[in-house]
Amino acid sequence: MLVFAIWMKKGIEKKNMKEVINLVSGKKTEKRVINSTDRKK
Repeated sequence: MLVFAIWMKKGIEKKNMKEVINLVSGKKTEKRVINSTDRKK
């Protein structure tokens, strides 16, 4: 959440914020998928 606060201070547009949030959430889901596939092995 610290990074999020920094973005707000820089005044990034709402559109860009959504893109960044999508990137961050996408990376989290990727890690989950990788972890689940590793367990199956």
